[in-house]
Parts: sequence; structure tokens; C-alpha cells
Amino acid sequence: MGAALAVVAARPVPAPSGAVQAAVLPEVTAGEAGELSATILETPVPGVPIELRLDAGAVRLTENRLGWSSVVDPQAQQPRLRTRFVAPSEPGEYAIDGVLRYVTCADDGPCLPHAAALSWTLVVVAPPPAP
Repeated sequence: MGAALAVVAARPVPAPSGAVQAAVLPEVTAGEAGELSATILETPVPGVPIELRLDAGAVRLTENRLGWSSVVDPQAQQPRLRTRFVAPSEPGEYAIDGVLRYVTCADDGPCLPHAAALSWTLVVVAPPPAP
């Protein structure tokens, strides 16, 4: 009696969407410094890398790849990552996009990787006229 062999094509399974929140950016003056932040609304596994990669175009970021070292309070259940920026010298609206990756584990279940897209709109205004 012969054995049957079945081959199943495997395809990559996308990471589940994460629960994250981008902080609203206040309007800034051209050339002004500010802070960009995002909060993970779940509890990531401590010791497992988290990563936020940012694409800021004309906005100058202190860092464009953030991890645990960029978390405000590493003991927080919902960690917030932050970095500083300097606004462009020209007034206008500037898009900043990012992808945040992290892992969560259920109390009695599996650990799952998550990936969430984030976006911010930075509104840059002209400085007030000199007196």
C-alpha cells in the first residue's frame, strides 16, 4: 500500500493589526522644535523588541527608528514612544508616517506579533512678524 503525499503551498500570514494611538501634533512655527509620540494600547511582552520606523520627509527627526530606549516609562502597561523633531522652515502641512511592530502574549494562549500603521500631520505656520 502506497503513501500519499500532499503539498500545500504556504503563503505568509500578515501580522495582526496592532492597537496604537498617534498623539495629535500642535501647530508649530517654522523651524520650531517639538515632540512626536505614539502609545501602544496593549501590553507588549517585556524584553521582546518593539520598533517604530518613521518616514518624515522634510521634517527633521532626532531618531527615525525607535525602540524600548525611546519609551517614556518602560514599566507602563501601555508604553509611549517619543522622539523630537524640528519643523521645516517653510509653512505648510507635512505628513509623517510610521509602522509600529511589537509582540503580545495572552495569559493562556499564544504570543502574536502586531504591526500598525501610524500617521501624523504637522502644520507649520510662518513666524509672527517682527515688531
